[in-house]
Amino acid sequence: MRLRALFLCGHKSRYGLAHLRPILDSSFDMAAVVVADDARWSLFRHSLSGEAAIDPDPPAARIVRAIRHRATQVVQTARLGRIVQKSCSEHNIPVWRTFDVNEASFLRKVEDTDIDLIISAAFPQIFSKALISIPSLGSVNFHPSLLPKYRGAHPHFWAIAKGESESGISAHFMTERLDDGDIIAQIPFSIADLSYHQLYDKMVSETPRLVTKVETFFFERSATALPQDSTQATYFRNDRDIHHRIFWDIKSAEDIKNLTRTGTAYCFFRNSPVRFNQVYITDTNRNLTNDVAVTPGTIVDFSNDALVVKAIDGCVSVQALENGRRRYGVDKWIRKHRVRIGERFQ
Repeated sequence: MRLRALFLCGHKSRYGLAHLRPILDSSFDMAAVVVADDARWSLFRHSLSGEAAIDPDPPAARIVRAIRHRATQVVQTARLGRIVQKSCSEHNIPVWRTFDVNEASFLRKVEDTDIDLIISAAFPQIFSKALISIPSLGSVNFHPSLLPKYRGAHPHFWAIAKGESESGISAHFMTERLDDGDIIAQIPFSIADLSYHQLYDKMVSETPRLVTKVETFFFERSATALPQDSTQATYFRNDRDIHHRIFWDIKSAEDIKNLTRTGTAYCFFRNSPVRFNQVYITDTNRNLTNDVAVTPGTIVDFSNDALVVKAIDGCVSVQALENGRRRYGVDKWIRKHRVRIGERFQ
């Protein structure tokens, strides 16, 4: 049986790019691989960032930053472009580059290609009903969560930050509503105590297996896609700076530990930002006996390998942190800054 497919590849996402070779090596007859151009990626990232339209930096700083970013972007874009082009060339598959997959001329191009299926992974644009309705068998999206939980942006960050013990990856039919269609296949796995990077590695390593499951679904026709349980659905927007900050007065010790696992947890010490890299939870501390009460965020003790900080429901022991773009073991950081018990993170 011949199934002609179009793959919309989010090639600047490591997760999106991880689908390229498994899909090219599959039994699908690939009409083309579609990638978004630099302007679309820039627009996509800006929309996710939540940055204000007015940049508060002085003009000179903006210019220097823009030059550095552009230089880095050019190198990355060229490398990723070569990966896509090389992989597609090996399979004699054309690469289409576009700014807008919902634009009329692109839709006509897709219609003229006579495809059975659209496949998408991490593409930086929301698809219109007109696009996803073109293929006869529907449109499929790969999503890095166990749907219906964690629909929306950056679900692997939120799964860790919210303390989930299990997550996974899903393939589902696309509808007009984001991440809402029937489930074709899923791969669940434990994420307990995984860091963000470890979870990302796990998702990438499981991607070929999920692609195979989708291939089996369409070629063997032995399974039925399952509707998502909307009562279990959760939806998240992209995380921003405010979601990374440790607010000591409201965050539990478990919250702080989980946020640290994302690699983004920060607070302030002596008005300077400090990022926590490794923490574990301790329920009690030798200096907090006899009903001693201190404000959350207060440094209450030093141990052999950690500094102990009061949380609202116990303590967290910080083993490694980043300050001034340098990583420190806490013993070195304590000596360098002459930190005293009783000082407070804010």
